[in-house]
Amino acid sequence: SLATSAGARVTLDLSRLPAFRVFPGQVVGVIGTNPTGSRIVASELHCSAPASQATSTPQQLEALARATDGAPCTVAVAAGPFTTTADRDQEPLHELLAAVGAMEAPPAAVVLLGPFLDEAHPDVAGGHLPASFQHIFESEVLQPVCEWAHQHAAVRVLLLPSTRDVMASPVFPTPPLVRPDYAPSNVTLLPNPATFTLGEVVFGVLTSDVMRALAAAELARPAMQGDRMTALASHLIAQRSYFPVFPPPAGAMLDTSLAADGLTMAVTPDVLIAPSDLTAFAKLLPLPASPPSTTSGSAPVQIAMSAAAELKSPEAASVASPATPVATPTATNSPSVSGGSGKDAAAVVVVNPGRLAKGVTGGSYAQLSIAVAPAAAAALRGDPPETNAAAPHDVSSRCRVDILRI
Repeated sequence: SLATSAGARVTLDLSRLPAFRVFPGQVVGVIGTNPTGSRIVASELHCSAPASQATSTPQQLEALARATDGAPCTVAVAAGPFTTTADRDQEPLHELLAAVGAMEAPPAAVVLLGPFLDEAHPDVAGGHLPASFQHIFESEVLQPVCEWAHQHAAVRVLLLPSTRDVMASPVFPTPPLVRPDYAPSNVTLLPNPATFTLGEVVFGVLTSDVMRALAAAELARPAMQGDRMTALASHLIAQRSYFPVFPPPAGAMLDTSLAADGLTMAVTPDVLIAPSDLTAFAKLLPLPASPPSTTSGSAPVQIAMSAAAELKSPEAASVASPATPVATPTATNSPSVSGGSGKDAAAVVVVNPGRLAKGVTGGSYAQLSIAVAPAAAAALRGDPPETNAAAPHDVSSRCRVDILRI
């Protein structure tokens, strides 16, 4: 065991396995033999033990739906950089806010993911800034965002820092940015990574490029021929961690003393936001059937759907075992994914919104629209619930994601 092995290691022989996908830092269960005492010959490799899903009762879903008059939960998600390398005009950020502000129905939330003041920007790397990092960030990014939030008081604005932000703490997990006095109540500063809820929907969000780290570290046999983005994202859910790679790649700034609480998924999120320099995508990640389990880590932060409400931490979320995965993506004119239908559907919606600015041009962002839960819709019609038991949210069957250009 880890407690009694005194750091001794043994070779793991995977030559008899027809297929596997492993990476450094992965926690696995191995069934095999150790004929010589120095080599475990694996006959089975078990790599997936996701945390259980959050659940809600029909009564809870009905109360949440009535608070929004049964309207879909729309969320816009954008990841930095928010300005091009040619200047610091923040034009992509202003275009994003203008596009969101012009939506026919205001979204429930706008999620902005760092970097906001990127260490790689020529003006930052070259030392050409006229003021301090914090002053530039506030004057060029935070103040315009807060002014927009003040004008759109019904929209929650959530900001998460990146380790590439020169004004943020250079450590991962990263604490929230400093909240200024002028920030309105509908602006929330969250750590990186963060787990939070909008209505009943549990979101898991990080700004570190874990997808690229996994792509570089993963060893697969046979070579991946299917959807590799979904395969890479599955490692986060399977390992219950926002950053399961160890040792981390250069520049990750991982603080292992904070990893147990800061990186562990207490519950499997309904929606996982993992921005990356890799191609933007929206995928359905099927969940394997597993028994309920308890996991350490921080409980999700509850973001009130009403902007005037206070931010608070919920009680421990109830959990239930996932069911058999069923998902049917639907193609549209713009890159998007829609959940399939099915009573036993169980899947996580995984989104890489891309970067809002790419070099000297604009990039992309994601827009999610999540319909009201079927149980809540039935209650709003006056129909009695089929059961009073708590059940997983099944967001994948009622969520549409569009990757939009800016």
